[in-house]
Amino acid sequence: MNRNIFALLTAMGLQAGCASSDGSLLTPKDFQAAYQNDPDSYLLDVRTPGEYVSGHIEGAELLDFNSGTAFQKGISALDKDKTYYIYCHSGNRSGQAARYMKSQGLNVVELRGGIMAWSIAGMPLVQ
Repeated sequence: MNRNIFALLTAMGLQAGCASSDGSLLTPKDFQAAYQNDPDSYLLDVRTPGEYVSGHIEGAELLDFNSGTAFQKGISALDKDKTYYIYCHSGNRSGQAARYMKSQGLNVVELRGGIMAWSIAGMPLVQ
């Protein structure tokens, strides 16, 4: 249990450096509610393929942030009329991905604390 608390605090600490001032950084429950109630939503997992298969949020599509030009090419093909709900493991990669995506004119909402916070909150994962 102490390890989970430490992991959550670590994830939140990492995310604090990437905090968004426009309300686009949501807790797991708020993230889920926003995604499910947004008809123009698209759920995007920016982790590696190995992380994705180990457990992901239902309905999430994989676009590996670490894939370099493949990530950039994938982003360039996205519909600018959609809202992209993104997450990674702890919030670091998704924070970087969100900044890049926003610079490309996309509307982005991030999961605060990543899949770690999602899991700690007892939210469901698909494997």
